[in-house]
Amino acid sequence: MRRLLHGSAIAGSLLVLAGLLVAPPAVAEIADAPAGFDVVTRDVQPHTARVTIALVAPPGTQPNFSRDDAVASANAAAEFLSRETDGALTVEIEQVTDWMAAPNDAPCSWESVWQDFAAQQLGWERGNGRHLTVMVPYGDPCPGWANGEQGWSVDAGGRTFQPGPDASTLAHEWGHNMSQAHAFSTACADTWDFRAVDGRTPADCDRQEYGNRLDNMGGSWTLTPFSSPSLDRLGMLPTRFVPRCDATATATVASVAAGARDRGAISWESSVEPGVRYWVDYRDGDASAKYAPLHVSGWAFTPGSSGLQILRTDPEVPFGATVLERPGDASDWAQLVRADEAVTLADGTRVSWSPVASGTDRADVTVERTCAPVTTPALEADAVASMRKIGGSTHVIVAVTNRSTVAVDVEIATLYGKKTFTSVAPGKKVTATMNTRQSIPPAGEATVTLSTRAGDTTSTRSVTAPYASR
Repeated sequence: MRRLLHGSAIAGSLLVLAGLLVAPPAVAEIADAPAGFDVVTRDVQPHTARVTIALVAPPGTQPNFSRDDAVASANAAAEFLSRETDGALTVEIEQVTDWMAAPNDAPCSWESVWQDFAAQQLGWERGNGRHLTVMVPYGDPCPGWANGEQGWSVDAGGRTFQPGPDASTLAHEWGHNMSQAHAFSTACADTWDFRAVDGRTPADCDRQEYGNRLDNMGGSWTLTPFSSPSLDRLGMLPTRFVPRCDATATATVASVAAGARDRGAISWESSVEPGVRYWVDYRDGDASAKYAPLHVSGWAFTPGSSGLQILRTDPEVPFGATVLERPGDASDWAQLVRADEAVTLADGTRVSWSPVASGTDRADVTVERTCAPVTTPALEADAVASMRKIGGSTHVIVAVTNRSTVAVDVEIATLYGKKTFTSVAPGKKVTATMNTRQSIPPAGEATVTLSTRAGDTTSTRSVTAPYASR
């Protein structure tokens, strides 16, 4: 996914090398749930991302930053990811090259050409958790955007491209490799919240792709704490509070600046819109300054005031989230719920907050959740399987199109392995390719399992797709 770039200063050198950060702290005991909430926990699996950074000077360009600048920015991005995940996600810098002169006359913006060139020169190969970042000079004739391949799990790996060594851009594009979507915003004409129409944002709502100004996967343009859905997508959010149905519950929560483990992430599934999840994050006025020593940016939004962010599943990118904004407010502050207001959401839930007397780094968040009966959606899919010779062996290729009216998780299973795709939107197609490691394998069939949650109910359906022997 491409991200437009703003100018920013190069991060200063750190005293540690990426990959040699302190060990992850021990996970603290999970506190009892506040009254009216349930606690949902997950095991966080540590992950190491192995990164190669290639400095490439395409024709017509001159190097305008040093290898040390690239190392310093990589260290800053690595430190950011480690702190955000309480040490569970670390970055190991395998190699940072000196400047390499390009052997052809391709434009600087042809990122795949330079990624292929760097991979060939360095012998870099794709693999789980392996990342290749190509940095080119900033400014003309190179583009004003960066790009990262969209992965589907934290350990997917992939390739990124960017002009200059900006640390927040590094963390953003690596985030795409690790499965994160952009952090959207949605501002509607008359209400904070909305109901999707045919799997899309309603016409009277303004949806902005980088709209969350306080998330590094959005338009923060600097290193700032991830939103809780961003951390959850990475598998790095160990705890969330779930308000109980038909109850009023208040929890004292910490700011997102407290990190993944100690923040008070509040989340629940919509009772009227299957597949939609809500999130409530508290951001204190100083949260955006948490990473100021690591990275300097003249384009960062620093709110200077505290408030809640209410986020929900984005209907057009179901594995992402959109932050809701105050109707009629065009300012950046529109995405912060003030202490003097209450927000009623499309599922009837009412959210409000008040500051804790001891300071601004904690808040009392009140959720009044009303749960309506949930209608279980019908799950439908088209599944086609075939065999294709690739190299010296035959592969089973299974294509699945979601014909349901809601987003579903799709598991494709054959004798040769399984692959899972999460939050596949209605009408979208996913494809799995599995190596049989045989020249002429026998005929068989793939089993495709669809699943979705509506409230506390999980719906599943399995379909099969036969394939003939070659």
